[in-house]
Amino acid sequence: MYSFIDLLREEISVSKIEKMLSKYIELPLECDGLTRVISYILDKNNIKHKVCVGNLSDNKGNEILHYWVELPSKKIIDYRAQMWLGKKKNIPNGIFNPKDYKDVRYSCEKKIKLNVNDIIFSILTGGI
Repeated sequence: MYSFIDLLREEISVSKIEKMLSKYIELPLECDGLTRVISYILDKNNIKHKVCVGNLSDNKGNEILHYWVELPSKKIIDYRAQMWLGKKKNIPNGIFNPKDYKDVRYSCEKKIKLNVNDIIFSILTGGI
């Protein structure tokens, strides 16, 4: 059970992460590329996270191989679900609790560590 202070701290960190990622989320990258960018930024800021590789599916039977980031709070960072499942309000986009999206299911097959270096980050982001 979270205390009020824990919830406030988590929201501040989510807000901080959203700010850090804001200039990168519109890059023309698919889920694997953007997940590399996000993981690099989180690593550089000493923010614990795991990169998940697995399936993303919706209640209409669509299922895709997908990459996303999971925070210790179990919140997910995913700015590409709508790329594959459609830009609808029942499809997540951003940093969210997956329990808030009943029409979408994340199934993490494996958690991996991405070792993105400065050169790869620069190539993926075009140096922005």
